[in-house]
Amino acid sequence: MSLRGFGIQTLGTTPQPVFGATLTAAVVPTPDMQTGGLTPASNPSQAVVPVSQNIFRKGDRVMIGASNTFSQGSLIQPDGGPVVAVNLTASNITVMGLTRNHASGEFVVLALPVAQVQIQNFAGLLYLGEDNSAGAGSASLIYEISASSTYTEPSGGAVLANCIETQKLWLSGTNADTYLPNLLTI
Repeated sequence: MSLRGFGIQTLGTTPQPVFGATLTAAVVPTPDMQTGGLTPASNPSQAVVPVSQNIFRKGDRVMIGASNTFSQGSLIQPDGGPVVAVNLTASNITVMGLTRNHASGEFVVLALPVAQVQIQNFAGLLYLGEDNSAGAGSASLIYEISASSTYTEPSGGAVLANCIETQKLWLSGTNADTYLPNLLTI
């Protein structure tokens, strides 16, 4: 197990993934050279994915989609696959296995099972939820993180293997509030 940091993050105007970024340009995966297909039965595609901030590492698994694909009742599943290359200077990652095109502004979300997540809140009230509807009145609300406090899950220092899925952690609050997330990998 190791502790992994992501630096100080800034909230936008809508709920956002705790561990994610947005696409800065459209992405079109390369189809299978033999069949021309992008289905799971085809050879895996590869796509260069330009991200707003590069918090990803080679070997990570990511999910990509519009915010509504991450909601509890969504009929559209996020697309995704493993990160096979990271280019920090160009702020992009290469993802294998995408099955559809993606538009600029969609979310690229870290999708890993982890042992523990910690979020340090610097200002304002933050709402932690399990989907893109995170907010004060959300049915998926997990916790309200008060200003100048730290939230740890699982609480009490208990660490269980494979207990938290990072793609299901979303935050909302006041625009430009800052927070510091980290996680304990398995």
